[in-house]
Amino acid sequence: MESAGDLQRARAAFAASPWDLVITDLRLPDGSGLDVLRLFDGLADPPACLMITAFGSVRDAVAALSEGACCGSSLGPPMLHAA
Repeated sequence: MESAGDLQRARAAFAASPWDLVITDLRLPDGSGLDVLRLFDGLADPPACLMITAFGSVRDAVAALSEGACCGSSLGPPMLHAA
């Protein structure tokens, strides 16, 4: 397990050793969790990504899913509902 407290550290850590699973917050000190998801664009075998946030909206959930997150959650009411 590895931890990266911001986008810059996430970039460096992933370049050094690819991950199987990424858990990220939407808000980062130097960017967005969406930027973290974009690190994996074009990879043949990208890691599974889970984005959590206390500041989410439906728009954020849709953006995260379109960038490759496997699901979305917030600390408030659920952002996604099962059909």
